[in-house]
Amino acid sequence: MRELVPIAEILDRMSARAVHLGRELPGEGELVLFILTRLPRIAGSLSAGETAMAAALVEELIRQTNGLIARSPHHDDFVTEMMRDCNELGLVGQIWPGPEAQVPAQTVDSTKRRRTGRGIVYFRRKDADGHMVLTESRPNAKARDFFVRRPEYDRAVKALTSVANKEPAKFPVLYETFAEDEEPSEYVLRVLLRFWRSRTPPVVQRERSRYKVVGYVTKFRTAAKKVWDDLPEK
Repeated sequence: MRELVPIAEILDRMSARAVHLGRELPGEGELVLFILTRLPRIAGSLSAGETAMAAALVEELIRQTNGLIARSPHHDDFVTEMMRDCNELGLVGQIWPGPEAQVPAQTVDSTKRRRTGRGIVYFRRKDADGHMVLTESRPNAKARDFFVRRPEYDRAVKALTSVANKEPAKFPVLYETFAEDEEPSEYVLRVLLRFWRSRTPPVVQRERSRYKVVGYVTKFRTAAKKVWDDLPEK
C-alpha cells in the first residue's frame, strides 16, 4: 500500500485540473463530474490496498478523459496532464505494461534540455532493459516522464505515412492504424505527435483536430529519423 500523502497530492491536483476545465468549458460538466466522483473511489481503493480496483478505475477515467479530444482538440494538454497524474499513481503499468512502468522519473540535465515552449523537454535514454527510448519530461512538474520505444516510434512513422501523407487525419484514424493488433496506450501516439510538432521546423502539423505530415512521405521519413538521432542522450 502506498503512502496516503503523495496519493492525496496527486488526486488533489487532478481534482483542481477538472475544476479548472469546468470553468473553461462549461459544456463539459458531465466529464468534470465523472472525474470528481471517480477520484475519491480511486483514493479509497488505494488506501485499502485494492490496486486492481484502483487500476480499473484509472483506466476508465483515462478513457473518458480521452474523449475530450474529439470534442475539443485544443485541450489535449489537459488530457496529457491527467494521464501524467494517473501515471504518477503507479498504476499505468498494470493497465499497459511498458517502459513507463519500469523506469522511474529522472532529473534532466539542464545542459541537455530541448525546450518546446511549454516546459516540455525531450531526450533519449536507456530503459531498464537497455533499449533506447524517447523521453518526454516536464522538469518543473511533479510527474513521471513519458517513454516511447523505438519500435513504437517506427510504427507511428509508418501509420502517418499511410493515412496522413496527403490529407490531414483525425487522431482516432491515426491511432487505429498505429495500434494494429497490439492496442498500445493512446498516450504513446500523443507524445510523438507533440514531439514532431515541437521540432524546428515541425515534422507534423495540426490543422484544427487533424494531423498531417510535413512534405512528401520520403521527406517525412527522413525528418522523423533525423529528429530521433538529434535528440540528446542521457
